[in-house]
Amino acid sequence: MQRKLQPAALLAFSLWIFYVNYSTIAGRLEIEADGTIVKREGNTRYDRPGGAIYTLAAPDGSLRTLATGSTDSSLPRNLPIGRHLVKRKNELSYTLDGRRISDFPLYMYGATSGLGLSLFAFSLFQLTWRRRCNQSLQPTPGRSDD
Repeated sequence: MQRKLQPAALLAFSLWIFYVNYSTIAGRLEIEADGTIVKREGNTRYDRPGGAIYTLAAPDGSLRTLATGSTDSSLPRNLPIGRHLVKRKNELSYTLDGRRISDFPLYMYGATSGLGLSLFAFSLFQLTWRRRCNQSLQPTPGRSDD
């Protein structure tokens, strides 16, 4: 028994790929931080390791917190204490003591977005092809095949 690919399932899967890629990239672009790292705490919320909470001393003297997680959308969990961190909004990279660090896997997200686009196009092609084939099999009113 041969199973056929269901175009609706492929369409849903391609949209899910787009959603995951968009939310990860948008999450990284939203981060904004500027200050010297004065403290780092492990984030074990809900008994799951994988993040850190940084306390930053901003240039104006105020203290700010920055939470990181275990996904690509956040900054690394192992930034050293005493370093000056600058992460500008709408940039994927950040600077640590003036050195630019571009560790976001943009090529991987580009490749998965390409896969999602291919699946999206293929599923739309299948949907229109099936609709066209089903319409051609419908009997024409007023016509007899005798």
